[in-house]
Amino acid sequence: MSVIEDKQGEAATWDARLGAWVVDEAAACRAFLTHGSLSPPPYVELYGELEERFGLDFSNLRLAFGHIPLCLHGPQHANARKAIAGQLARRRSAVLSTMAERVALHFGCLGQPGQVELMAQAVEPFVADFMGALIAVADTGFDADSLISRIFSRGMGIAKRKRAEAEVAAPRARIEASGVSDQADVGQKLAMMILGRDALTGTLAYSLRDVLAAGQGMPFAALDWPDLPSSTGVPYIERMAHESAIVEGLTLAPGDRVRIMLRAFGETADPRERAQFFGAGAHTCLGRPIALEAWAAIGLYLRGLPTTVGALDCQARVDDIFAIPARLDLEVCP
Repeated sequence: MSVIEDKQGEAATWDARLGAWVVDEAAACRAFLTHGSLSPPPYVELYGELEERFGLDFSNLRLAFGHIPLCLHGPQHANARKAIAGQLARRRSAVLSTMAERVALHFGCLGQPGQVELMAQAVEPFVADFMGALIAVADTGFDADSLISRIFSRGMGIAKRKRAEAEVAAPRARIEASGVSDQADVGQKLAMMILGRDALTGTLAYSLRDVLAAGQGMPFAALDWPDLPSSTGVPYIERMAHESAIVEGLTLAPGDRVRIMLRAFGETADPRERAQFFGAGAHTCLGRPIALEAWAAIGLYLRGLPTTVGALDCQARVDDIFAIPARLDLEVCP
């Protein structure tokens, strides 16, 4: 097992349960995110091994993983980023041109007094609508209880992986039914939905929670809306050493795992650190610009409402991959 060379300035702590080093200080997180000797776990190969071992079919999951830049390394990663960037560029103007209308449609429930459960009534339907517009497929068929986003979990059993494989088949079929026949395009759209849906849902929901909690008793018009989200729906990402390396005093051997706690970027005194929620270096999130457009559009709309922020209650969803509220109940006052 690897060792920490400098005990006075430990950059990481060993978690025997996870079988990984955990990094939870902002500067160290940035160093690990950008280090060339670390790469994502080989998800495509891992699912291929499960297919051989158990005689199962994970072709839908392998198609998706093969196009998610976050899950790839080297030339495959560069090619996937280029393809996703192209998808985003082609859809950007269409999505932005209808952003205000989409926000008003889904957050209009805050414009009159009453009890609102923000996840079911606003955040989740907005994200589904937004992601559908981004990939030009109106209804992907995802539901709130889907296991699809948990395909990144190392702790998910075979039964749930089989269920996730079946669930991925539904949006894949809808994408193909929309007229997309090229399997690379299908994979790219699947990748965008799988990676973007829960990440954006958690980021918008918890950041909205933060703003509303600070503004209880205040008119929506007086809310202090930050330029950057205050919380992230992706509390951590994992990397593996593909070669021997020393990072921030930590000696890593090939195959060593590192869990990088992105939430650390929201715990520093400098609000500019929050930009690192979206990653750093070669793996910086390609969807960051349009996600920030969505965040700004929601703020612009809410600050134009005539109502007041009342009591707020937030209940977390049990999820070992994404940080997402199960419920976000708000009393909207006159």
